[in-house]
Amino acid sequence: MPADKYTWRPAEGVRSISEVYLHMATVAFFYPQFLGTPPPAGFDPRTFPTSTTDKAKIVASLKDAFA
Repeated sequence: MPADKYTWRPAEGVRSISEVYLHMATVAFFYPQFLGTPPPAGFDPRTFPTSTTDKAKIVASLKDAFA
């Protein structure tokens, strides 16, 4: 996905591409805590999906979340 498309959203009130990717990372960071694995320090699942639109940061977050 080209970096210039990360802010695209199909309609008003719908998550953008970056928000969808960060939502996926949020789930991967957040749910393991129920099995005893804490999320990263300072992680806030309420604000994380809208924290950035930078492709490099989003890709890094996805890799970290699924590692």
